[in-house]
Formats: sequence, C-alpha cells, structure tokens
Amino acid sequence: MPTTFEIHPSIGISRVGASEHFFLGPEPDVTAPARYRDGSGRLLRQGARFRVFECERDGSGRLVSASEVGPARGEVEWTVHLANRKAEGELSPPPPSRRIQEGRRNAGHTDRGELVIDPGSLSLRGLGQVGRFDSGRFLGVTVPLGEVRTDEEGRLLIVGGFGRSDGPRKDCETRRHR
Repeated sequence: MPTTFEIHPSIGISRVGASEHFFLGPEPDVTAPARYRDGSGRLLRQGARFRVFECERDGSGRLVSASEVGPARGEVEWTVHLANRKAEGELSPPPPSRRIQEGRRNAGHTDRGELVIDPGSLSLRGLGQVGRFDSGRFLGVTVPLGEVRTDEEGRLLIVGGFGRSDGPRKDCETRRHR
C-alpha cells in the first residue's frame, strides 16, 4: 500500500468581513459560532484551515488509513499565494449591461497589471506564525487581501480580508482635488 502526504481540504473558502475576529469554516469537529457578528456588530471573517495527513491507499486508490501529521511527527513549511484577478479577467458571460465589452473586464484599460491585486507569496514554518497579504495594489491603491497563520498544531489558517469595497479612481480623484 503506497503512503502519501495529502493536504485536506484540497480547496478552502475564506470569506471577508469587517471584524478583526474570525471563525473557522465548516469542519466536522468545529462548532459554528453562536453569532456571526462581533460585539460592535461587524461581520466575522471566515477562515479556512488546512491540515497534512499521512494516507495509505489500496491499489484502487481507496483510503485505508489516515493520520494527521502534527509537530511531533514533522515540520511543515506552508507557502501561500493569494491574488485577486477578477478585474483583469474574462467576462463569462458578459452581463447584459456590458454586452458592448467583448471578452474581458475593463477592456479599455491598457495596463492590465494594474487590475491584478497580487502581493506575492508568503511562507510560514513552525507554530503560531502570522503573515499578512497587505502589499497588493489595485490601480495604485494598496488593497489588503487577508492573512495566513499557523496554529498550535502547525496547521495552516487562511483568513480573508476586511471586505471593504471602494472605487480607487474616485478616491484618487478626490485626493487630487483637495
């Protein structure tokens, strides 16, 4: 039986909110929060937790056994790359109000790189580490995308940003006229 090391879940979803606090997304052993807002009424962010398992599978690929790899069994280095490419991406299908734009969002914008929020990748190793994706830019304005952490067992937590939605061009225009 071949042994492999697998990350679970294979994909995770984190959601934005305005609160500094967060909760872990759906997992079999995690209870949902009693409230989804903090004491000030701000929406809690949802984090996604990733774990490494040592898995044994039979010849047909069926899982025979699995055990989580914790700090006593080995050290894991996590590398995470978050990016928001929506403003640069393709329209599929274009909304009725934008039928004149064929194919791409913001088709008239020539510097496509300005439309991608990409602060690069972060690597964490060890317990209780924190990194922030806070250097990405959209049309020249810094936009934080969230943060990564390792917990007391070395698991990876990804927590979305603060869900602030702005129009940078309007903001830049306002600053220019002050």
